[in-house]
Amino acid sequence: MRINPILAPIAAIIVMLSAVFGANQFGFWSTSGRSSINLENFVALDIKGWMSIQQVSEGLNLPIDQVRIALNVPASVPNSTAMKDLEKLVPGFETSTARDTLSKPITTGLPTVAATIAAPSVQTMGQVTGTHLNEEGVRLTPTALPVGQLLSADQIKGSLSLRQVAEQTNVPLDKLLVKLNLPQDFNIDMALKDLIAQGQITEVTQVREAVISLQTK
Repeated sequence: MRINPILAPIAAIIVMLSAVFGANQFGFWSTSGRSSINLENFVALDIKGWMSIQQVSEGLNLPIDQVRIALNVPASVPNSTAMKDLEKLVPGFETSTARDTLSKPITTGLPTVAATIAAPSVQTMGQVTGTHLNEEGVRLTPTALPVGQLLSADQIKGSLSLRQVAEQTNVPLDKLLVKLNLPQDFNIDMALKDLIAQGQITEVTQVREAVISLQTK
């Protein structure tokens, strides 16, 4: 019996495609650039923007209600929502600060979601840690610092601009630009999260480390 020579390569291709599909389904192969979550070694610093609230809860082995309360997630937001999408739904939320929040022990007595999302009173004195507009164009209430108090490096958020970071941490702006390998005529009023999106800096941690380096000199 003579076998058609065309059938052999076709069969090989089918076997290869089946292996790739099966590996992808079982998490051994990823074509999306997203690695499977390693539940054994997962820590808060491993949280990525594409991860959902549910995945973060499972990865950290924390009750999902505790995760939602710690991140101030409203009850109307489903557990399947990705971290990057929470930035549009929760005022002041950022994936980088979520890592910081969940890397610390979650204590009892956390404020309820309703309490944390209630509109705070406007403070008119002291430095402002950052203001921005929500999707409806309404200016979100800023958090003020007491007069004379400096912003610590770990309080730097993506909503701040380089100008605000320099002023509130009391570091020279020109030296901060040098530390970040940015030109002196750089747009210092652009928010850090926008600089990250444009690839000008890698993450907020880079700015924090630069500030710490300048403050210790």
